[in-house]
Amino acid sequence: MTLKTDIPTTIEPDAAARIAQLGIEREVEQMLEHAKQTVPGLEAIEIELWDDEFEPGQPHLSINAWRPGCSTSLDDYAPQEMLGSWLMRTFSADVVRWISFDLFFREEHGR
Repeated sequence: MTLKTDIPTTIEPDAAARIAQLGIEREVEQMLEHAKQTVPGLEAIEIELWDDEFEPGQPHLSINAWRPGCSTSLDDYAPQEMLGSWLMRTFSADVVRWISFDLFFREEHGR
């Protein structure tokens, strides 16, 4: 299986500023590259801010990776589980606490 590594990646300006503020540019780049190399069918990645109701004033980063179509079995969610495990093994809690990295199927979200 050949994976694409030239996946379009959009980082909203406020998310880029937050990444810089947290000093995790290298870690986020590593996350993006890992996803591009390991998630089959990946079409796009978007990074935006989201406010955690339990930590007001401390915006978190939502990394949304998009795949085509719809899920057809539980096996379709294996890449999400593997990515989450990799994040927890690779990065410190001080980094992971700011990140939500999710894989979505476009048709399930009207995209």
